[in-house]
Amino acid sequence: MVKVNQVKIGDNLPLVLIAGPCVVENREITLSTAERIIELTNKLNVPFIFKS
Repeated sequence: MVKVNQVKIGDNLPLVLIAGPCVVENREITLSTAERIIELTNKLNVPFIFKS
């Protein structure tokens, strides 16, 4: 098991979404992307780790 802040990742644990842009174009796009993913993962009750 690996723990990233409060999110646990490992066998027999719930799915964790690790997502974000591959290229950071600017701060606004990066933050709006993170906010939208947070909205969706909160709605679906899926743990989320933002990466870029």
